[in-house]
Amino acid sequence: MSPTPMTRLLLIFALLLPSILPGGEKTPAIFMVGDSTMANKPSDLPEWGWGMALPKYCLDPSMVHNHAQNGRSTKSFIAEGRWQKVCDELKAGDYVIIQFGHNDEKVDKPAVGTDPATTFRDNLRRFVSETRAKKSLPHSGHPGVPPEV
Repeated sequence: MSPTPMTRLLLIFALLLPSILPGGEKTPAIFMVGDSTMANKPSDLPEWGWGMALPKYCLDPSMVHNHAQNGRSTKSFIAEGRWQKVCDELKAGDYVIIQFGHNDEKVDKPAVGTDPATTFRDNLRRFVSETRAKKSLPHSGHPGVPPEV
């Protein structure tokens, strides 16, 4: 049975806890890359991305950097330079939570659509490999995928 999204989130917090308690050497940053399911939304909308709640569970809410945006796919996130901005900010020990999918399946929209067997897979691998190259830790925000990618 796959863990629920809340279970996955709690697992991530458990992994982070030693680093965010007072007295730790460095507070890691948590970077969130994805689509509307995790994006910050204006407070006047009846819709919330789950990433909006994450800072409330951290001792230092400023450690969360939510780069997720509505309507983005792995392809458009890269093409718009959003991924490069995250890479430029990553430091050793930081975390990157990756969650894309429903916009990538829009193959009728060339700016966002990807092929699940090639482009989507390759873009996710790029996120993971470039995160690891910075000595940062990639995590999946997808239900059913191990959080440690």
